[in-house]
Formats: sequence, C-alpha cells, structure tokens
Amino acid sequence: MIILWHLRKDSILVKVGDVVKAGDPLAKVGNSGICHAPHLHIHAAKRHFLYGEGVPVTYDSRNPIKNRIFRK
Repeated sequence: MIILWHLRKDSILVKVGDVVKAGDPLAKVGNSGICHAPHLHIHAAKRHFLYGEGVPVTYDSRNPIKNRIFRK
C-alpha cells in the first residue's frame, strides 16, 4: 500500500485498481497545513499504512530518507 499526502484537491487521476507504470501522472502535488510550498509525503507499507511493516521505495534510482528533499 502506498499513501500520498498533500495532493491538490480534485487532482487525482487514477482509481483503486488502475494499473500504472513509471512516469504515469497520478495527481498534482498541493500545499496544505502550515508549509510555505507544495510538497509530497510518501509512505509505503505492507497491509496497513499505520500498522504495517514499511517497504523501501526508490525515486529516480535513489532511496529517499526521512525529511530528504528531491529536486529534478
């Protein structure tokens, strides 16, 4: 299970069960809370997003670490 937080309202382009591949757009990143800029939180876990075991994720062949910023 992968959870994405802080997406722009009404911007989600996929539904549960859709098949996606690398490079497919999923939604637009938004800005909520007390942050100054749009940002995205990604969480991947087995079974349940709060209680499941975390799953490693790679982004552009890099392994994101908590609070690390990725720029193109």
